[in-house]
Amino acid sequence: MAQNVKIAGASYEDVPAVVLATTDGGTATFVDATEARPRLPWAIVDSTSTSTVFTATVDGITELKSGVCCILWNNKVTSASGCTLNINGLGAKPIYMTNAAATRVTTQFAINYTFGFIYNETRVSGGCWDLVYLFNTNDNTLAYNIRRGNGTYKSLTALYRYQILLTYSDTQLLPVNAVSNNTGTTKALTTEEFDPFGDIYYYGSTTTVSAGANIGVTYLYAQYASADLRYSFNIGKTLTAHKSVYLVAVPQANGRARLHSSPIAQDLPTTEDGLIYIRLGRAYSTYQIQLDQNKPIYYYKDDAVRLWTNAVETAAPSGGICYGSSDKR
Repeated sequence: MAQNVKIAGASYEDVPAVVLATTDGGTATFVDATEARPRLPWAIVDSTSTSTVFTATVDGITELKSGVCCILWNNKVTSASGCTLNINGLGAKPIYMTNAAATRVTTQFAINYTFGFIYNETRVSGGCWDLVYLFNTNDNTLAYNIRRGNGTYKSLTALYRYQILLTYSDTQLLPVNAVSNNTGTTKALTTEEFDPFGDIYYYGSTTTVSAGANIGVTYLYAQYASADLRYSFNIGKTLTAHKSVYLVAVPQANGRARLHSSPIAQDLPTTEDGLIYIRLGRAYSTYQIQLDQNKPIYYYKDDAVRLWTNAVETAAPSGGICYGSSDKR
């Protein structure tokens, strides 16, 4: 007996499935599958669009209900705060970010990019369009920027623009220096102890944060495409592009660490030097790095580079050696 094998050829709901193939005695005979490819309605933003009112004519959309979607190419204007989208004259509806509960699109809708939109009846009163990025690839900085999700951290000392921040405690971050926004002067590095296993962030803003003040989340990144080290360490034309970059520190007896007098290195040690090397990422230019989210720590011991876990040797019940983490506080 022949079997019908079907897939949905849906632009959106209520589009019937089509026959892709039949099987008879285990042999597949393919039929015309021209209409078997799922499709999304696509259109170009109308020429009458403005920065606050986007309009488009999209085939197949006759009403707005949750799940209706379309793809638009914008070659007209960059969006502004409070912009709306009106498809087929069905009504101008606000555009919201998909990853923020109450955030409307401001300047995210750029010229010559393609965006996806999904209609949402329940998110806000009267309905809205949820914006879905379709150009977020590894060749775009949006793909490898990771921003912190809550704003509980405060700055231990005054925080100036474009700083590398270390973890001082569960609620406080430590700028690596207390110098303002000059990139060409030698900076006095902090002598405070920090948690080498804590998060390391990049503060991607020009706004000054007073000592003890809340940093917020808007510009606090655990991973960043082009962190500028000149503002933190006065790094000029000294980095070699594409090589790893390490934060060099001196481990303390209490499990914490202090910055070394030469805090940036691009090579791991070849002899025991008593230092630890926290990998920040990879050099992006002579003064910028791609800050990685994961930051392993290395040191040199017993003729080899090893991962540093701040372990202390203790006698194991069997008479061998076991390792346990020392108290980091």
